[in-house]
Amino acid sequence: MPGTVPEPASGPAAVPKNVRWVMLGVMLGTGLYLPLFQQTVQGTSAANMALVGAGLGFAMQMAGTIAQNSVSLRDMGAAMSSVNLFRSLGGSLGVAVFGSLFTRAVQGHLPAGGTDLDTTAL
Repeated sequence: MPGTVPEPASGPAAVPKNVRWVMLGVMLGTGLYLPLFQQTVQGTSAANMALVGAGLGFAMQMAGTIAQNSVSLRDMGAAMSSVNLFRSLGGSLGVAVFGSLFTRAVQGHLPAGGTDLDTTAL
C-alpha cells in the first residue's frame, strides 16, 4: 500500500504523458514478483512490491480520469461510483481466489489432527 499512496496526488499531471511507463511498471513489477522463493531477500521483495504499488496507483488514477472524461457532468458521480464498485469487487474477488489457492497449497503441509504444528515443516 505505501507504493500507491503518493501516486494519486501526482497522478493527474503525470498520467497522460506516461501511460506506457505506468503499464510497464505494473508488468515489470508483477513479472519480478512471480519468482519469489523462501530464500528471496526481504529488500528485493519490498522493492518489487513498491514497483507494483506505484504502477497500480497510477493505473487506478488513470481509470478514474478515463471514467470522468467519458461521461457528461450530469453522470460523473455514477461513473466514479461504478469505478469504485468494480475496483472493490475486483479486490474482494482477488482476495477470495488467492486465499483459497493459498489455503489449498498449505493444507498438504499441515498435520492431520491440526495440533502440534511444526513450523519448520512449512
